[in-house]
Amino acid sequence: MKLRDRFRKAYTWVPACEKLLDIGGDRGDVTEKYLEKAKEVHMLEINAAAVKYCKKHFPKVKAKQGQAEKLPYRNNMFDVVVMTETLEHVQDEQKTISEIHRVLKKDGVLIMSTPHTGLFEFMDVFNLKFRFPFLFRMVKGEQAARSYTQEPDWHRHYSLQQYQRLIKDKFAIQKVHRGGFFVWPLLWFVQDGILHFLFEKNPLWVDALKNTLMELDYSIDYGPFAFNIMLRAKKLS
Repeated sequence: MKLRDRFRKAYTWVPACEKLLDIGGDRGDVTEKYLEKAKEVHMLEINAAAVKYCKKHFPKVKAKQGQAEKLPYRNNMFDVVVMTETLEHVQDEQKTISEIHRVLKKDGVLIMSTPHTGLFEFMDVFNLKFRFPFLFRMVKGEQAARSYTQEPDWHRHYSLQQYQRLIKDKFAIQKVHRGGFFVWPLLWFVQDGILHFLFEKNPLWVDALKNTLMELDYSIDYGPFAFNIMLRAKKLS
């Protein structure tokens, strides 16, 4: 699997280390890549089926099922914790940050990304069900719409200021990247809302063009206008 946009950026920010934890690693496709950076890689995922897949296909990754608010690991265990596109889904974000702080070693590194409160935040496909229900049904289809409406929570977006308040006294921010402007959310919208009407499965050239444009768009730091935000921070005592 080739790493792209957010996941490629997170990978480049990971230092060589002994132990790394990936929170919300899904099936482990991205998590497995961190074995190139860390001698021991752990993954925590709330979805049992995804954990089972990871254990079968990526046996070198130490996968567990669990919640970010209650990490099943001892104090000061990890050099690095990565959490890409996960914080916006947890029930208690402050408790999640506290747990990450607990399991990180002294001067440990946290790398996380979430949607950003940028200019095109309203184009988040996952939140169309709240803002424009009719349009959401058109984009995702009736069956998907029924499934999504069973999940009552908004897909949260964060600003840099919200990040700073959330991690204050626990982490010091080292790097920030705010990538993806109009092209990035627009291509998500096109993929979910238009292409599935035209193709049963996207042709290779469509996927290649989409991935190239999204990669280019995410590589540019748009500051407060961006659709996604990523930071790297160091644990404070």
